[in-house]
Amino acid sequence: MTYEEVHRDLFSVNLSNYPKAMYAHCISADFKLGAGIAVQFDRRFNMRRKLNSKYVALKGSSDLIGTSCPIDNTFNLITKLNYWQLPRLESLQASLKQMKEQCLKFKVTDIFMPKIGAGLDRLSWAEVRESLQNEFKDTEVNLHVYYL
Repeated sequence: MTYEEVHRDLFSVNLSNYPKAMYAHCISADFKLGAGIAVQFDRRFNMRRKLNSKYVALKGSSDLIGTSCPIDNTFNLITKLNYWQLPRLESLQASLKQMKEQCLKFKVTDIFMPKIGAGLDRLSWAEVRESLQNEFKDTEVNLHVYYL
């Protein structure tokens, strides 16, 4: 595993330059995607519609908390039930664990993400960083964190 933090727009990355790359970001189980970088994921990739279509039976379910819902080139990490709530570090860690399993299954080599959980969700970036590094330390997945 390699880890880097880059002061640049996340969407300036051309994923086609990487063999098997994915984005990752945190969302709520209600699939609102109405604030923060989730808005950009929805605008760029029509993510809300795709989530509502693929996970229609689970939308709004607490069973989604702590999961990773991949859509196209994006891991949607479900860390809370409703958009207005704050996540717990434990739910983020559970979703990271599932994302790691999906990376290994689908041979993902690179993950590009914002400072997940630490923006509007107000988790400690130091704790999130440590969780990311601990979860992926025994893999060959490269983690790229982009922030403005």
